[in-house]
Amino acid sequence: MLYGQIRARLAALRTLRRPFAAPEHWFDVSLGEFETFLRDYPRPLAARPPLDRPAHRREWVDPTLGKWPGSAVARCRKQRHCAGYQIRLF
Repeated sequence: MLYGQIRARLAALRTLRRPFAAPEHWFDVSLGEFETFLRDYPRPLAARPPLDRPAHRREWVDPTLGKWPGSAVARCRKQRHCAGYQIRLF
């Protein structure tokens, strides 16, 4: 009896499965590489949150790529004295 209930529950879960989305390709870079990427990017980028607001995490988005988070092309984070920079390559 219990085995039948488990099988039924597993069958229900299998119908809910969705294929995994393609992984995002984020790469850790240095500050110099990050600034070069932002400067040489072919289209204007918008910072989220805006640069005039303090933030521990910030993303730069390309509005022509669609809605956020799919339009994020660069991000940085700051924790205490350590900073991390990432860019997304398509």
